[in-house]
Amino acid sequence: MSFFLLYQFYCIHLEDNICQPGCPFQSLLCLQFTFTGDVVSVNQVAVNGSNYLPPGEAEKLSTEEVKAAVWGSKMTVALEEFQLTTTWLVKACLLLMYSRLT
Repeated sequence: MSFFLLYQFYCIHLEDNICQPGCPFQSLLCLQFTFTGDVVSVNQVAVNGSNYLPPGEAEKLSTEEVKAAVWGSKMTVALEEFQLTTTWLVKACLLLMYSRLT
């Protein structure tokens, strides 16, 4: 739903010839994908956990729990990358909006 609204807002500005190259709305469209990846990664880490365990508990895990912990650890790495990308896209969007104000 939010992607659709952003796309409509983007098309309105495109028709009015307001949206030019370097427009912050283009980075907002990319931001939708990175934020979605962020949410999916958070949910996967919440469901599967990760290998950040106290020293005595790692040896007690079954093979299925080990596989879930490995998958959760991979999702933790993806989560960190999505969070960084989302943060930097928001910063870039704000800088582009500020540059258009001045």
